Amino acid sequence: MATVDNAMKGGQWQGFSAVGYYFGNFIHAKTKMPVGMIASVWGGTPAQPWISLEGLQSDPRLKGEADSVPRYRASYEQNLKKYDEEMKKWKVEVAEWEKKAGYPLNEYARHVKDWGHEADKLKAAGQPVPPRPEQPPREPRDFANNNQVSSALFNGMIAPLIPYAIKGALWYQGESSASQPLHYQALLPALIADWRKKWGVGDFPFFIVQLPNFIQGGQQPIMPPDSPSVWAAMREAQKNIAAAVSNTDLAVTIDLAAIKVSLHPWDKWDVAERLSLLARKKVYGEPNLVAHGPVYKSQTVEGNKVRITFEPDSIGGGLSLDNPPLHLYYAVELPRPSTPPQDLTGFVIRRSGQSFRGSQSLHRQDNTVVVSSEKVANPVSVRYDWADNPHGDLYNKEGLPAGPFRTDAIPLGTK
Repeated sequence: MATVDNAMKGGQWQGFSAVGYYFGNFIHAKTKMPVGMIASVWGGTPAQPWISLEGLQSDPRLKGEADSVPRYRASYEQNLKKYDEEMKKWKVEVAEWEKKAGYPLNEYARHVKDWGHEADKLKAAGQPVPPRPEQPPREPRDFANNNQVSSALFNGMIAPLIPYAIKGALWYQGESSASQPLHYQALLPALIADWRKKWGVGDFPFFIVQLPNFIQGGQQPIMPPDSPSVWAAMREAQKNIAAAVSNTDLAVTIDLAAIKVSLHPWDKWDVAERLSLLARKKVYGEPNLVAHGPVYKSQTVEGNKVRITFEPDSIGGGLSLDNPPLHLYYAVELPRPSTPPQDLTGFVIRRSGQSFRGSQSLHRQDNTVVVSSEKVANPVSVRYDWADNPHGDLYNKEGLPAGPFRTDAIPLGTK
């Protein structure tokens, strides 16, 4: 049972999934029925380890991953022996480090935290800061039990669950696959088909969490409009998969990491709520529920302007300018702005043969967005929130954000 005690249990990946916990609560609040949740999670992993060997072999595009499985199995004993030898050496090094540090290894994180607090006080007082606690020896990587290897996590963390009944799956992964957005459009559909085949209960719902915005090292908060964006391409790959594979859908989180530099949104509440809206609409009998923010439908070029229209069922009560949700500000301990933004941002416009430029004039009209720029006389296309770390502010009045989109057909993974 997911209780407050085990959901909050300390240590890396030892507690229950926060997104799963909140999701279950949202569904329970609506249905008044018990909700069974199973969390099978391992951070920092690509999609390949979560697919069975048979699933990989089902698509010729995944031959490389499929062929790597027998090679890994053949080297298992050798890698295990090497790991055991390296662990013996590491334990000796740790003992020497503990003797020098004066405390055990499991207290290192607390000492670093205490040092950080003290360093902040000393800096504020203009006093010298003592050296940071010396790092302990790095634990050897276990290549015998490698969480990056194709099919490895399926075998250990998915296959044992198949005897259980299943209502649907929440898929919260993509960061470790972001460098291969094109390949991901083969990987994830293969995974979905593989799991559905293994359970044998039909095309159960599969809801995907789209990548949030994320500032990688050295980048400015908003990338130049003509810079290539791997994360934007990956978000499009996730959107394409949700559009192409039956009974799947996409939860947009582009606004949920907009304040802190964090790979994962701190605001788990809104990630879970957006997933629960998908489930309520598609699984629990609320077909008229607004479950998405504005979804791009089409563009019309009108002289020096481009008019963007959105899918009718995604507009809800109408288009709106808004800030990220309140729980995000709670999570990062900052006050939410008391008023919505005054200027619509996040759009760029392009003319034929030229790079994208920041649009200078944007306004809403009849639940459409009209984009123009004094620098672009003959526009051909528009992009919205197309960057690793964008900050658009287009929502519907239900408080759901527009997902990133583009109206051009430049090959995925390039500018």
